[in-house]
Amino acid sequence: MITDWTRKKELSPNAQGALSSVGAQAVPLQRYWFTIRVVLLTSILLLLALGALLYALNHHFAHRIYPNVSIHGVAVGQLGSTEVYAQLEEHHAPFLNQPLTLQYGEHTWTPTLEEIGVELSTDEAIVQALRIGRVHPDRMDNIREVMAVWKAGTDIPLHIQVDQRTMQRYLLGIADEIEQLPQNAQLVVRNGHVDALPAVHGQQMLVASTMDEMLAALQTLQPQSVEIRTQSIPALLLDAHIAEAQREIEVMLQGPIKIVANNAVWEWSVEELSQMMRVHRVVGPHGDDLEITLDQHQIRERLHTIANITEYGGEYPRVDWADGALNILQNGTPVMRVDIEQSLNLIIEAAQSSTERTVHLPFSEARPAINQHNIHELGIRHLLGVGHSDFSGSAAYRTTNIMVGMERLNGILLAPGEEFSFNRTVGNIGPENGFVPGYAIVGEEVELEWGGGICQDSTTMFRAAFWSGLPITERKGHSYYINWYDTYGYGDYGHGPGIDATIFTGAQDFKFINDTGHWILIQTRVDPWIALAEVRIYGTDTGREVMFEGPFITGSYEDDLTVNFTRVIHENGIERREPFVTIFEPWPEDTDH
Repeated sequence: MITDWTRKKELSPNAQGALSSVGAQAVPLQRYWFTIRVVLLTSILLLLALGALLYALNHHFAHRIYPNVSIHGVAVGQLGSTEVYAQLEEHHAPFLNQPLTLQYGEHTWTPTLEEIGVELSTDEAIVQALRIGRVHPDRMDNIREVMAVWKAGTDIPLHIQVDQRTMQRYLLGIADEIEQLPQNAQLVVRNGHVDALPAVHGQQMLVASTMDEMLAALQTLQPQSVEIRTQSIPALLLDAHIAEAQREIEVMLQGPIKIVANNAVWEWSVEELSQMMRVHRVVGPHGDDLEITLDQHQIRERLHTIANITEYGGEYPRVDWADGALNILQNGTPVMRVDIEQSLNLIIEAAQSSTERTVHLPFSEARPAINQHNIHELGIRHLLGVGHSDFSGSAAYRTTNIMVGMERLNGILLAPGEEFSFNRTVGNIGPENGFVPGYAIVGEEVELEWGGGICQDSTTMFRAAFWSGLPITERKGHSYYINWYDTYGYGDYGHGPGIDATIFTGAQDFKFINDTGHWILIQTRVDPWIALAEVRIYGTDTGREVMFEGPFITGSYEDDLTVNFTRVIHENGIERREPFVTIFEPWPEDTDH
């Protein structure tokens, strides 16, 4: 001890200072380690306390919401999900029972949430409230969240879910009670009187705008009243538009219209005019308007009827057949007919006039439809039938009249469906047409008449039509037997009586119809040197085959003589049988025949 102390005393001042410094540092180090031990122990105790607190909280609030939590303003702290659901349902019962009242005028609708596709997200809000203080991985974060809520509180929003298609479908379902189509102003013409019906504006539901209003109201979760949004649809034709049209109609229907054509007069009554009236809506750049017209189709039909009645003049050209070539012998003359289009315009002008209501229809030339340029388009290419007769022994007057009549029948055209009339075609049988007086059978007497012998021509024409297979619409045989008609009487079948036709102007005619569907040409020829009269009919071959059955003759030439024969026509596999009969009376005893 003495030695150490001695040595200590002998240390240098520096050494002694250093030794003092080491001793001084030993005391703070011991204190530092002590402090660390205290802090660690405190932290452990704190964690144990917090764990115990968290355990106590979790145990106490298991399946419950922590305090100071609300859902859309409704306090739900310390409540379980079932209790929360019941409380929310009770709190929002008015909304759940009657969320919206829709209004339009005096009409109201009270849809349920289900009907408009709306549902409260209650379950989602409850789950969100239960998750507070339970979802963080770090327990301290959960504790801090609970403490913060405990201190300041929190409110969880209650959302709604909307199926917009269901809501739209509901609105469209009530749209029929709201919407209305616009009705244009109208003019009604009854019995010549004009009545105006006013315009009515339409109404259309604005579905999208109404849905926006409904969604905004639903967000409050309180019963709300929503006005259904609509827009007016104006009528396109307003009352003002029809005022001028009404005046025009009243002018048109102020009285009848008189039609004058070729000294004939027609009157179209106010009732007829009203039936022709047509009212059209016209879409213009400045809105719709009405146009008042008369039905031009009806007017044209009436004018065509008038034109057919009043036309005058006009004949087909006379045509010659020479070895298949058609040439015009005599040009046709124009038909004077009512000019339909000019007359139509004049009638419309008269209908729009308040003073002049009489229309004189203009006439214009309708040129012959057949000329040398288009004559070959008529289809006249084949010989359809020939008729012959012999007039040997005829007096000069008779030969003259036969030749004059045949000349007037030569070159005649007959349109499809047209009926041939011998009397109309030959015209007046008098000196102005070249006929001379001669003996003819008139009734039961033989008298001197103009054109005696003309029946030779009608008989020959009858035979040509007979062998052409054309339908005979009027024909009468002679009352008395004339022997020169026997020659060529049955055509290729031989000679014999009965195939003859008598005519008398104003009393008896010979007629047939062109039923071939094509034009036909009648060509005549007379050879006085051999006393032969001939009629040829040309047209389009229809494949007809004409045959002759008979004759079946009863009686005698001195007494009543009856000749029966039948024309048999084959065409397109069909047979047609047409019986004919000629009855000759005995000549008067004092008659030279």
